[in-house]
Amino acid sequence: MTMRDKVDKAIAYIRSVAKVGERVWFSPTEIGKAVGGYGKHSSFGSPICKEMVKLGLAERNHKGHYKLLT
Repeated sequence: MTMRDKVDKAIAYIRSVAKVGERVWFSPTEIGKAVGGYGKHSSFGSPICKEMVKLGLAERNHKGHYKLLT
């Protein structure tokens, strides 16, 4: 799976969860588990989140959580 595939999967996950509730901020651990499956955590999710920021798709808050800009 390429980084772009991981970013796309993370975006789809965030959008699906955000539709259910009013949540907008997500941790790298949650993203890692959503994209990589059981046993994955922040060390898997952080590069994905950082790539989303680099692409202008997300922003990071002072707690290290991310939200989509699109």
